[in-house]
Amino acid sequence: MPAGTRTRQTVDVDGDGRPDTAFIGLGPDSSGGVPFGVRTASGAVLASTIRSASPIARSVLFADVTGHGEVVALADDGRSVQLWVVSDCQLLPAQNAQGQQYTFDLGLRTGFGTGVGCVDADGNGTTDLVGLKYVPEPQGAGTIGRTIVRLQGAQARNGATDTVPVTRAQEADEAQTVSCGDLTIDADGVRSDP
Repeated sequence: MPAGTRTRQTVDVDGDGRPDTAFIGLGPDSSGGVPFGVRTASGAVLASTIRSASPIARSVLFADVTGHGEVVALADDGRSVQLWVVSDCQLLPAQNAQGQQYTFDLGLRTGFGTGVGCVDADGNGTTDLVGLKYVPEPQGAGTIGRTIVRLQGAQARNGATDTVPVTRAQEADEAQTVSCGDLTIDADGVRSDP
Protein backbone atom coordinates (compact mmCIF):
# COMPACT_ATOMS: atom_id res chain seq x y z
CA MET A 1 0.00 0.00 0.00
CA PRO A 2 1.21 3.53 -0.60
CA ALA A 3 2.60 5.45 2.36
CA GLY A 4 0.31 7.99 4.00
CA THR A 5 -2.97 6.09 3.81
CA ARG A 6 -5.90 5.49 6.09
CA THR A 7 -7.10 1.86 6.36
CA ARG A 8 -10.17 -0.09 7.47
CA GLN A 9 -11.19 -3.74 7.35
CA THR A 10 -13.54 -4.34 4.46
CA VAL A 11 -15.41 -7.10 2.64
CA ASP A 12 -13.74 -10.19 1.19
CA VAL A 13 -12.68 -8.86 -2.20
CA ASP A 14 -10.84 -11.90 -3.56
CA GLY A 15 -13.22 -14.64 -2.42
CA ASP A 16 -10.87 -16.48 -0.08
CA GLY A 17 -13.24 -16.18 2.88
CA ARG A 18 -11.08 -13.68 4.79
CA PRO A 19 -11.76 -9.95 5.22
CA ASP A 20 -9.49 -7.59 3.35
CA THR A 21 -8.22 -4.05 4.07
CA ALA A 22 -9.39 -0.96 2.19
CA PHE A 23 -7.11 2.08 2.05
CA ILE A 24 -7.20 5.66 0.82
CA GLY A 25 -4.56 8.38 0.64
CA LEU A 26 -4.81 11.09 3.26
CA GLY A 27 -4.70 13.70 0.51
CA PRO A 28 -3.95 14.20 -3.17
CA ASP A 29 -0.69 12.91 -4.63
CA SER A 30 1.65 15.00 -6.81
CA SER A 31 -0.71 14.65 -9.81
CA GLY A 32 -3.77 15.77 -7.80
CA GLY A 33 -5.36 12.33 -7.54
CA VAL A 34 -6.18 10.47 -4.34
CA PRO A 35 -4.85 6.89 -4.30
CA PHE A 36 -7.16 4.16 -3.00
CA GLY A 37 -7.56 0.43 -3.13
CA VAL A 38 -7.59 -2.76 -1.15
CA ARG A 39 -4.97 -5.14 0.24
CA THR A 40 -6.20 -8.71 0.36
CA ALA A 41 -5.50 -11.01 3.29
CA SER A 42 -3.11 -12.91 0.99
CA GLY A 43 -1.08 -9.73 0.42
CA ALA A 44 -2.18 -8.72 -3.10
CA VAL A 45 -2.82 -5.00 -3.61
CA LEU A 46 -5.42 -3.65 -6.03
CA ALA A 47 -5.06 0.11 -6.38
CA SER A 48 -6.10 3.07 -8.47
CA THR A 49 -6.61 6.83 -8.17
CA ILE A 50 -9.69 9.01 -7.74
CA ARG A 51 -9.46 12.01 -10.04
CA SER A 52 -11.82 14.89 -9.27
CA ALA A 53 -11.75 18.67 -9.03
CA SER A 54 -13.95 18.59 -5.92
CA PRO A 55 -12.41 20.29 -2.85
CA ILE A 56 -14.22 17.85 -0.53
CA ALA A 57 -12.59 14.81 1.09
CA ARG A 58 -12.89 11.53 -0.83
CA SER A 59 -14.52 8.41 0.61
CA VAL A 60 -14.56 4.86 -0.72
CA LEU A 61 -16.83 1.94 0.16
CA PHE A 62 -16.05 -1.60 -1.01
CA ALA A 63 -19.12 -3.85 -1.16
CA ASP A 64 -20.26 -7.18 -2.54
CA VAL A 65 -23.46 -6.16 -4.34
CA THR A 66 -25.07 -9.59 -4.67
CA GLY A 67 -23.34 -11.37 -1.81
CA HIS A 68 -21.83 -13.76 -4.38
CA GLY A 69 -18.57 -12.00 -5.26
CA GLU A 70 -19.78 -9.07 -7.40
CA VAL A 71 -17.48 -6.58 -5.64
CA VAL A 72 -17.55 -2.88 -6.41
CA ALA A 73 -15.87 0.21 -5.01
CA LEU A 74 -18.00 3.34 -4.69
CA ALA A 75 -15.74 6.42 -4.67
CA ASP A 76 -17.52 9.55 -3.39
CA ASP A 77 -16.12 13.05 -3.92
CA GLY A 78 -19.13 14.83 -2.39
CA ARG A 79 -20.60 15.66 -5.81
CA SER A 80 -20.75 12.29 -7.51
CA VAL A 81 -19.82 8.66 -6.94
CA GLN A 82 -17.45 6.90 -9.31
CA LEU A 83 -18.18 3.21 -9.87
CA TRP A 84 -15.23 0.82 -9.84
CA VAL A 85 -15.34 -2.98 -10.18
CA VAL A 86 -13.04 -5.70 -8.92
CA SER A 87 -12.47 -7.96 -11.92
CA ASP A 88 -9.64 -10.37 -12.79
CA CYS A 89 -7.61 -9.29 -9.75
CA GLN A 90 -7.79 -5.65 -10.83
CA LEU A 91 -9.60 -2.51 -9.70
CA LEU A 92 -11.15 -1.14 -12.90
CA PRO A 93 -13.30 1.91 -13.64
CA ALA A 94 -16.74 0.73 -14.73
CA GLN A 95 -17.49 2.04 -18.23
CA ASN A 96 -20.86 3.44 -19.28
CA ALA A 97 -22.33 3.02 -22.78
CA GLN A 98 -20.40 6.09 -23.97
CA GLY A 99 -17.05 4.62 -22.87
CA GLN A 100 -16.63 6.96 -19.90
CA GLN A 101 -16.43 6.07 -16.23
CA TYR A 102 -19.88 5.34 -14.82
CA THR A 103 -20.79 7.86 -12.11
CA PHE A 104 -23.80 8.37 -9.88
CA ASP A 105 -24.97 11.94 -9.35
CA LEU A 106 -25.48 13.20 -5.80
CA GLY A 107 -27.81 16.01 -6.83
CA LEU A 108 -25.27 18.82 -6.72
CA ARG A 109 -24.51 19.08 -10.44
CA THR A 110 -27.31 17.68 -12.56
CA GLY A 111 -30.10 16.70 -10.19
CA PHE A 112 -30.33 13.19 -11.67
CA GLY A 113 -29.83 11.42 -8.35
CA THR A 114 -29.29 11.73 -4.63
CA GLY A 115 -27.59 8.49 -3.60
CA VAL A 116 -26.52 4.90 -4.25
CA GLY A 117 -27.83 1.71 -2.67
CA CYS A 118 -28.13 -2.06 -2.99
CA VAL A 119 -31.65 -3.51 -2.84
CA ASP A 120 -33.62 -6.18 -4.64
CA ALA A 121 -35.31 -3.62 -6.90
CA ASP A 122 -36.68 -6.10 -9.45
CA GLY A 123 -37.95 -8.68 -6.95
CA ASN A 124 -35.93 -11.62 -8.31
CA GLY A 125 -34.31 -12.45 -4.97
CA THR A 126 -30.87 -11.00 -5.86
CA THR A 127 -29.65 -7.62 -4.63
CA ASP A 128 -29.21 -4.96 -7.31
CA LEU A 129 -26.91 -1.95 -7.41
CA VAL A 130 -29.20 1.07 -7.80
CA GLY A 131 -28.93 4.78 -8.35
CA LEU A 132 -31.42 6.58 -6.10
CA LYS A 133 -33.31 9.86 -6.37
CA TYR A 134 -35.31 11.07 -3.39
CA VAL A 135 -38.11 13.48 -4.27
CA PRO A 136 -39.80 15.12 -1.25
CA GLU A 137 -43.48 15.99 -1.49
CA PRO A 138 -45.16 18.85 0.38
CA GLN A 139 -48.13 16.68 1.41
CA GLY A 140 -46.19 13.56 2.37
CA ALA A 141 -42.87 11.81 2.81
CA GLY A 142 -42.08 11.69 -0.91
CA THR A 143 -40.88 9.06 -3.35
CA ILE A 144 -37.64 7.37 -4.30
CA GLY A 145 -36.76 6.74 -7.93
CA ARG A 146 -34.53 3.69 -8.43
CA THR A 147 -32.46 2.80 -11.49
CA ILE A 148 -30.87 -0.64 -11.57
CA VAL A 149 -27.25 -0.66 -12.75
CA ARG A 150 -26.37 -3.90 -14.56
CA LEU A 151 -22.73 -4.96 -14.32
CA GLN A 152 -20.95 -7.24 -16.75
CA GLY A 153 -17.23 -7.26 -16.11
CA ALA A 154 -16.15 -3.62 -16.27
CA GLN A 155 -19.28 -2.56 -18.18
CA ALA A 156 -22.14 -0.78 -16.37
CA ARG A 157 -25.49 -0.10 -18.02
CA ASN A 158 -28.72 1.41 -16.75
CA GLY A 159 -31.50 -1.13 -16.42
CA ALA A 160 -35.08 -0.95 -15.27
CA THR A 161 -36.34 2.04 -13.29
CA ASP A 162 -39.19 2.37 -10.84
CA THR A 163 -40.51 4.71 -8.18
CA VAL A 164 -41.50 3.66 -4.68
CA PRO A 165 -43.20 5.66 -1.93
CA VAL A 166 -41.28 6.57 1.21
CA THR A 167 -42.92 4.70 4.08
CA ARG A 168 -40.34 5.47 6.82
CA ALA A 169 -38.25 8.61 7.39
CA GLN A 170 -35.13 6.44 7.42
CA GLU A 171 -35.76 5.50 3.76
CA ALA A 172 -35.47 9.15 2.71
CA ASP A 173 -32.15 9.41 4.56
CA GLU A 174 -30.87 6.19 2.98
CA ALA A 175 -31.76 7.49 -0.49
CA GLN A 176 -29.49 10.47 0.11
CA THR A 177 -26.33 8.58 0.99
CA VAL A 178 -24.00 5.91 -0.36
CA SER A 179 -24.64 2.44 0.99
CA CYS A 180 -24.87 -1.21 0.01
CA GLY A 181 -27.03 -3.45 2.17
CA ASP A 182 -25.95 -2.94 5.78
CA LEU A 183 -22.74 -1.12 4.77
CA THR A 184 -22.60 2.67 4.61
CA ILE A 185 -19.78 4.81 3.29
CA ASP A 186 -19.69 6.79 6.56
CA ALA A 187 -19.51 3.79 8.89
CA ASP A 188 -17.72 1.22 6.74
CA GLY A 189 -15.73 3.17 4.13
CA VAL A 190 -12.36 4.86 4.22
CA ARG A 191 -12.05 8.66 4.02
CA SER A 192 -9.24 11.00 3.03
CA ASP A 193 -8.51 14.25 4.82
CA PRO A 194 -10.37 17.32 3.50
